[in-house]
Amino acid sequence: MRRDNDRDPTAWLQRAIPANDRQETGGFLSKLRASSSPCVAVLRQHHIEGLGVHSMSLHVGERGALFVASALLALTPFFVVTFPPITDLPQHLAQVRLFGEALADPHGPYGIQWWTPYSLQYALLGLCRAIAPPLLAGRLAFAICALLWVATAHALAANRARSPPAAVLVSLFVFCNVLYWGFLSFAIGWPVFAAWMLAADREIGYSTVLKFMQIMADKGLVRRNVKQRAHIYEPARPPEWTQRQLADDLLQRAFNGSAKSLMMGALSARKASKKELTELRRLLDDYEKGAR
Repeated sequence: MRRDNDRDPTAWLQRAIPANDRQETGGFLSKLRASSSPCVAVLRQHHIEGLGVHSMSLHVGERGALFVASALLALTPFFVVTFPPITDLPQHLAQVRLFGEALADPHGPYGIQWWTPYSLQYALLGLCRAIAPPLLAGRLAFAICALLWVATAHALAANRARSPPAAVLVSLFVFCNVLYWGFLSFAIGWPVFAAWMLAADREIGYSTVLKFMQIMADKGLVRRNVKQRAHIYEPARPPEWTQRQLADDLLQRAFNGSAKSLMMGALSARKASKKELTELRRLLDDYEKGAR
């Protein structure tokens, strides 16, 4: 189930902001969500969801241990049976044998279609057959596929900042119809596709978030806690300063410097309660008296 804060591109900053500031109405985090500053805009553009700098190192040991446990559980069934109950496995192994005969006798009755979309599966089977006898080669090939599925589940969970137990749960799906029917092309294709997706999505990973935090540290917006090995950042300015900066930036960028337009936009975006309207009137009266 997806948590609500996973939808917020700035949710990863919660770990770097003191709890008392997070709980305040109009505190640093709530203003940051409403900000149109360049840094926050870039973070939103890349859809960074839940990738807290601190959370990246929080579950490293747990993830590693659960990955090893999941991998062992996925691999064990392939090596406690003589021949796994995989429908198309005998045919796959026979195809490898026929492939060898076609290579040995190019003018024989068999031909090789090199550019078929399922060629990759026979590359894996051929490699396993080259180092192991037929019965073991089939088990080894599908064991490698199972390991790749488990690795894919844990890699995606880490990349998307999902919990390690969630990766374990997804790892169970290696034992599905794809495996039992012996759809080797799908078994190999899914990890390959996931690897491509992770490579294409690498810009929103840990290093990108860390880079933004380092830039903010250089500008004096946050400071790093050097007492711990993990990269933990906290605000360097008081909430009031941050609120003024964000309000001024929003005022200039979105409302052309008009305080009236800013207030009208805020009131039209969400219906204010009577208590809030009364408080606004009081604040305006106090501001007007101070301006005199």
